[in-house]
Amino acid sequence: MGINLLLNENQKANNYIDGSRLVGEVKSYLSERVDEKDTLDEICRHFGIGQTALMQKFRIETNQTVIEYFNELKIARAKVLLQNSSKSFTDIADELGFSSINYFSKLFKQKTGMTPSEYAKSIGCDALHPYFLFVNEKY
Repeated sequence: MGINLLLNENQKANNYIDGSRLVGEVKSYLSERVDEKDTLDEICRHFGIGQTALMQKFRIETNQTVIEYFNELKIARAKVLLQNSSKSFTDIADELGFSSINYFSKLFKQKTGMTPSEYAKSIGCDALHPYFLFVNEKY
């Protein structure tokens, strides 16, 4: 019985190590593909792992889901684009693989506490520039 307990503990340790390595690889992969519209299924296929296993390992390592992490990367990239380009919010949303400008705006506000327009104004972008006008500020 002691040997079985030891094997189970070793298996748990190996799973944790593999989980850490896997999560690190997934994070790198997502960082390189921040401009893509990858789904959880596509990510799992790339790494040859089931959705449940990936979600569990990722949650243990990061305390968030794969998609939450990916969306945080996308919002961070959107902030850089807002600071360094004159692209419209729609162009930024499209470039980052969001399904709609409304979803992008809602997620941006959820993650930053500001709409894209408010953020653009807060960093000194010309609020009157047509690219920074955004009519749907209800989020």
